[in-house]
Amino acid sequence: MKKLMMTAAALVLITGAAQAANGTGGLEQGWYMGVDGGANYTDQMDFKSAFGRKDKARYDLGWTAGANAGYAWGNNWRTEVEGDYREANVDKLKGPGASGSRGEFSSYDAMLNQIYDFNNSSRFTPYLGVGVGAVWQTARHIGTVFAPNVSIKKDDVVDFAYQGIAGVEYDLTPQAALGLRYNYLGALEGDKFKTNTGVKVKDDGYGNHALQVTFRYGFNPPAEPMPAPAAYTPAPAVAPAPVVAAPTTYAVPTEAMIEASPYKIFFANDSAQLNDAGRQVVASAADAVKTQHAGVIQLTSNTDTTGSAKHNDALSARRSESVRQALLSDGVDPSMIKTISNAERNLPVPTKNGVREPRNRVVTIVLQ
Repeated sequence: MKKLMMTAAALVLITGAAQAANGTGGLEQGWYMGVDGGANYTDQMDFKSAFGRKDKARYDLGWTAGANAGYAWGNNWRTEVEGDYREANVDKLKGPGASGSRGEFSSYDAMLNQIYDFNNSSRFTPYLGVGVGAVWQTARHIGTVFAPNVSIKKDDVVDFAYQGIAGVEYDLTPQAALGLRYNYLGALEGDKFKTNTGVKVKDDGYGNHALQVTFRYGFNPPAEPMPAPAAYTPAPAVAPAPVVAAPTTYAVPTEAMIEASPYKIFFANDSAQLNDAGRQVVASAADAVKTQHAGVIQLTSNTDTTGSAKHNDALSARRSESVRQALLSDGVDPSMIKTISNAERNLPVPTKNGVREPRNRVVTIVLQ
């Protein structure tokens, strides 16, 4: 099991580093920091003296706390450094010469983790990861063991460590997430400890299970939506322009027309609800329709590439309908409004699948 964990850790770290070099960017790309805290349980440890005696230590449920800092590459991978402290009291000792439940075992670690986020269209993001690093272990007066008045005591024993990670986060805001995480931290066996009489003690390895509540904050703010266009002010005319009736046919707007349009309404992740900035853009477009006597109002809607194609098709349609209803509320003739729901197709900012890109969560209004 330990060899399998170490092999998996090496493979994920190498693969993640290669993927990170080709990151595409996205909403969560950038530096972040986090904190965690919760409960930990240390596996039973076997201590074997130089004289061949073997005693076992079982531990109570303990506590853990730590912090991390890292970089999210924008392609679902993130790399971080982490440090955690874990502590637990001895619950029971058993074996030849063992008695009582005295003593305390603690550790602190420094780990390099590679984590993969399973991004989706919801605010919940599950993830898996592995890590390698070092763990410092401290045994404080564990005993009696082996013989009367003998206890195990050794401070700051350092060893190679590995861990597996599984968790889920909930996006509180575009920059902050609250989560729940499980991890298993392990170290190899060795001659790490000594008794209070100076005799070397061999242990059978260190294994620790932790369940932690986590909080993570990203320092790179999400991309700001494009500002609402300034109110249109027509040039003074010698005579009023004639009113042009709405045409019965219209041309699908080109990519250049969509890109040049100043009327872009941006949406939050997995949302079709207009915010205040979006309502201002719709109001400006409605005013321009009246002053420019446009014949057709073309709505082109998109989503980013997170979530399934079916989900994004429905979301894209809801976004264009939200804008359409807002235009109707501003007095625009419904017969003038035409819609195209592109969803993940013809994206303003082409990305790979699964990338959170706020500039693709948009409805563009083109006046013809």
